[in-house]
Amino acid sequence: MVLFIGQEREAYGVESICEVLLIAPSTYYRYKHLGQSRASLCARST
Repeated sequence: MVLFIGQEREAYGVESICEVLLIAPSTYYRYKHLGQSRASLCARST
């Protein structure tokens, strides 16, 4: 889902897509943040 949102965000916006998919926009933003910064992962998740 996150990949789809990333591809379509320019056309529809993250919030609009998330509303239709019934997920919180924070889910998308958190995934993007964690993907860019491996240091922000907790020790148990690595």
